[in-house]
This record gives sequence, structure tokens and C-alpha cells, in this order.
Amino acid sequence: MAKIKVGMQKMIILKNSVCLNKKGKTQSRTMDENIKNINLPISYVISSASCRSRQKASLVFGGYDSMSRLLVHEGPYNENNK
Repeated sequence: MAKIKVGMQKMIILKNSVCLNKKGKTQSRTMDENIKNINLPISYVISSASCRSRQKASLVFGGYDSMSRLLVHEGPYNENNK
């Protein structure tokens, strides 16, 4: 099943969207390595519409199969709000 690559589709831009920082990208690559090392079968990936979720899906799983705004949590995770 072909995964949707980040940047290859019309993106949903959220008002307070926060993308992964350097630490988040490093953690995502570590997750990818661990999943590959244990041969965990991944058949279907659903991503939130948030920037950080799409980036994580791309780095860990090579993309995602579908996206849902129902998975968006608007909480204290906006790094721009102090």
C-alpha cells in the first residue's frame, strides 16, 4: 500500500501547528530504527493533521495511509505560546 509522503499532497495547515524540533526528529529516527530492528509489521498508518504527526509518520513509517482531524489535540503542546 502506497503511503502519502509529507509535502506531496495538499496539506491542512492548522492555526497553531507545531512541527518537530531537532530532538523530535532524532527521536523519530530512533523509533524507525527500533521498529525495523524488531521487524514489527506495520500495515496501515493513520496520522493526525498536525505538522508534528505528519513529520513523525514520514520519518518513522515512510508516510501515512490516511489523515484524520479527529486525532488533533489542541492542548498545551504549542511551543509558540508561552
